[in-house]
Amino acid sequence: MDLLDRHVIVDGVRLALRDRGDGDPVVFVHGTPSHSVEWRDVVPHVEAAGHRVVTYDLLGYGRSERPVDRDTSVGAQTDILVGLLDVLGIERASLITHDIGGAVGQRMAVLHPERVRRLMLIDAVSYDSWPSETWRAILRTGLDDLARLPAAEFEAMLIRQLTMTVADGSVMTGDVLEAFLAPHRSAVGRASFVQHQIGTYDSARPRSSPGGWVRCRSRCASCGARRTAGSRPAGPSVSPATSRAPSSSSYRARATSSWRTTPRG
Repeated sequence: MDLLDRHVIVDGVRLALRDRGDGDPVVFVHGTPSHSVEWRDVVPHVEAAGHRVVTYDLLGYGRSERPVDRDTSVGAQTDILVGLLDVLGIERASLITHDIGGAVGQRMAVLHPERVRRLMLIDAVSYDSWPSETWRAILRTGLDDLARLPAAEFEAMLIRQLTMTVADGSVMTGDVLEAFLAPHRSAVGRASFVQHQIGTYDSARPRSSPGGWVRCRSRCASCGARRTAGSRPAGPSVSPATSRAPSSSSYRARATSSWRTTPRG
């Protein structure tokens, strides 16, 4: 069920990825609490359609490196995605993003519009809609209690979270559930979840790119950045899509049908 089959070094950290095909580049950016396995039913169809498809685990997620002292906020993940495109020799790509990956995609479209051909947002975080009240309470009171949970309680908490991400709870069972839980089964995986995912899961501090914030006439959903008024490179077309079932056939159908949108620029 694992899609990924290679690793690359980007800015001194290791990212696990899959890179197939020779057509127009398409990059998949997953959400939380998840990793690239959420795209398992979608990626093969986009590859078969003739695209070059890149699927990877965000830094601190899945099979990518879990660094001790690196920022893994959406701001840092945006920088890493730019670096990944550079390493792979991709000048401009279409991005398919989900959940917190949508925040990364929105920042890419605002801060690096010349690198984004099209942007698809699927059930993406936006504005201050994240984190949820449950996670806001955890962030306010500290993460120590979460980090100290026994393995069985920690896994039960994750299962509850994962089950809420699908419209049909029967989807998140068996081998599928096992694949989503696998990165968090070790002590390192649980610590990484607390540090790299929950510890930076805050719309109030997306972290600016080097050089500080840029200004924009209107604030963009969840990206936390503003672009200077005036001329700008041609930006991507945006295809919003919503789905609560990343592994369902309806999700696949929505993604493939939305992908026929004609790009701008």
